Amino acid sequence: MKWFPLLLAAAIATSNTFGQAPSIQWQKCYGGSLGEYLSSLIATNDGGYIMGGTSGSNDGDATFNQGLRDFWIMKVNAQGALVWQKSYGGSQQDWCRALSNTSDGGVLALGSTASSDGNVSTNHGGDDVWLLKLDANGNLLWQKCYGGNGDDHAWALLERSNGDIVITGNTFSNDGDVNGSHGSGDAWLVGLTATGDLLWQQCYGGSNDDGFTSIISTATGYVLSGSTASNDGEVSGNHGQWDWWAVKLNNDLSIGWQKCIGGENDDLDVVNIAQSTDGGIALSGFTNSTSGDISGHNGADDNRDYWVVKLAEFLSVESPQAEANPRDPYGIITTEITLDNLSASTSVSIYDALGRSVKPWSISYNQIDVSQLLPGMYILTVMNGKSMHTQMFCKQ
Repeated sequence: MKWFPLLLAAAIATSNTFGQAPSIQWQKCYGGSLGEYLSSLIATNDGGYIMGGTSGSNDGDATFNQGLRDFWIMKVNAQGALVWQKSYGGSQQDWCRALSNTSDGGVLALGSTASSDGNVSTNHGGDDVWLLKLDANGNLLWQKCYGGNGDDHAWALLERSNGDIVITGNTFSNDGDVNGSHGSGDAWLVGLTATGDLLWQQCYGGSNDDGFTSIISTATGYVLSGSTASNDGEVSGNHGQWDWWAVKLNNDLSIGWQKCIGGENDDLDVVNIAQSTDGGIALSGFTNSTSGDISGHNGADDNRDYWVVKLAEFLSVESPQAEANPRDPYGIITTEITLDNLSASTSVSIYDALGRSVKPWSISYNQIDVSQLLPGMYILTVMNGKSMHTQMFCKQ
């Protein structure tokens, strides 16, 4: 047990290096007598949170389970007290993997379902991608299944400024909603209307298994990340068995570039993606490798480490623009400002004539609601990475 005094000494020696860690304000456990798994958490405008995952329980906090496992979605307030909880699904396995707020105040819940009863209809066979639209109180507004006869899964989604929805995951089908498969399993990207109707779909990959787990929108298309076991078709540069796979898509869904990242072992677990302020992207997940792109692995070969990769600046960050909505030639605004050329790293600030940051105002996608600001002159500042737009406006 020699490591314990060494660890304690290191903690004492570095205790003055860092600021004071925050205290825990509250903590809560939620669930029933069986297993619950949390996959996603989003903040709400009232200071609370909506959480989504899967539950096998039908007691405790989780009620009305309809089968083996259900989507389990719950709302808590700012103190963690349960506001509402709902189960959605059928008699088989239903797994929620992602949540997203929508511009109309609702919630999208995305995952997969093996059911064809209960809340689930039109399953194409095996596991289908399953998308639910809920209102702010968790009431089911609509649900749609997407896929084919094989197993199809979804891991991430986003809502575009026009209300359309983009979901991504992987597919083992080549029928039903799926066409263009390259091999065993493909990465799959799907475009939907705001009400879930299929607009387009595209498969990406090679002759082995490929999948996307994360997506961001850019001014010129999308960047997606996931994993691949292929080294042919649309995939090149695989280092071994499974690699992380980053893909830049143009607005027409053609591949701008693709990159395999990894080593000699399996690097395949969920890969997250985020755009940085300099136009680059950061990827995070796990690695089992000690070679190739990996250095500084902390364990034995084929043991997992957290792994974070920063790709150099490559995303063109366009200069943001702003205008009164409705348009006014004198910059006089009563309710809203419309923003264009936004990116994932956009930040917005509003200052009064004395240079003080002001509230209240709110932003939803490309619309800034300034209706609650007092009448007067203000300065709007919008940052896209290294590009800044500053504009003075008059609020009536």
